[in-house]
Amino acid sequence: MIIAFVLLIIAAYVDMLVIRDGDTAVRASMCIILFYEGWSVLENWSSENENKIARALQRIMVNKAERHLNVPLSDILLNERKENENGEN
Repeated sequence: MIIAFVLLIIAAYVDMLVIRDGDTAVRASMCIILFYEGWSVLENWSSENENKIARALQRIMVNKAERHLNVPLSDILLNERKENENGEN
């Protein structure tokens, strides 16, 4: 959040001192921030859902759980499925 505020402050200074009489840098900064936050929301949503859209997004996006735990979730899920199959037989 602090990075977003600093980015907006720098963009405001660029608008005042370089571009003069415009808000182009602030608008561009807001677009970058909104894109980043929207991407983060979609990562979270696709990580916790199993519907078709979430699976399609998982192919494009990095799974946050894998990134933060440093463990591929396919290993965890495959081990869990193997235990379920062994327990049922």
